[in-house]
Amino acid sequence: MPPPAPIPIGRSVFVSTLGDDKTGQRERLDRCFASPIAAVAAAQAGDTVFVFPGEYPLASTLQLNKRISLKLLGQTRLFGEPIEIYTSEAVSLEGGMIHSPGGTPLIVNSGIVTVRDCTIQTDATSNQDAILLGGSKSSLLLENCYVLAAGGTTGTDAIGMDNGWLVLNDCRVVSEGANGLTVRNAGRVSLYDCDITGNDSALVADEALVVESEGCYFRCSGIGAAVKTAGHGNPKIHLRGGEVYGLPFSIGNGEITVAGTVWDRTKGMPGKEWIPGAGWK
Repeated sequence: MPPPAPIPIGRSVFVSTLGDDKTGQRERLDRCFASPIAAVAAAQAGDTVFVFPGEYPLASTLQLNKRISLKLLGQTRLFGEPIEIYTSEAVSLEGGMIHSPGGTPLIVNSGIVTVRDCTIQTDATSNQDAILLGGSKSSLLLENCYVLAAGGTTGTDAIGMDNGWLVLNDCRVVSEGANGLTVRNAGRVSLYDCDITGNDSALVADEALVVESEGCYFRCSGIGAAVKTAGHGNPKIHLRGGEVYGLPFSIGNGEITVAGTVWDRTKGMPGKEWIPGAGWK
């Protein structure tokens, strides 16, 4: 009996805990790679890298520098060194868990990046965001994701943004030691139906930028304000709907406006509130 014919799978690369980096081949389901790093290196622009369920240690940075999709199937966990994205093209990441115990799991330097249905976690104890977005040519869309900075110490934000464009849709964002989302420099931020919690603050905006939120919940688990502008530039935060818990607002510079948002008015007011029939007050 002749041996079975190879199984061709176009524009795909496969990773399995039973695979082998030495014999792994692009477009061969029967020739899986053992590591995502080797599979991504073998992938070509336009390919999808499928990672079958299991745990995969990243001994070095997983660099996504071409137009590919990375799909983590089922209960898949990548852990160790970060995933770093730098490309002028579109990159997508879907499913599973990206976990960096001592550092930043996901770094976006440039590119048009979409992340869906993913858990992203750091356990770092100082100055390591779970997600870092930087560079004016970077954009990041997060949908149905859970982002956790579980280190529990000051300086470890769940999401830190230095520049670019950030969109969060239906996400839960938690920092147990610092801020849920810190927007440090120029950029654009849009938040939809998210739940954001920080020990210091849920949302902090700095420099000259606009943060727009629709139907989001902001919580501070410590003693700070849930939503605040820092003392630099002229940041603007516009909240529509949703709720703000605890001490709601702190305005160091810039402005905070709300429309139809629930908060304890005895604990502080935003810069402007939309009052039906009266307009902005």
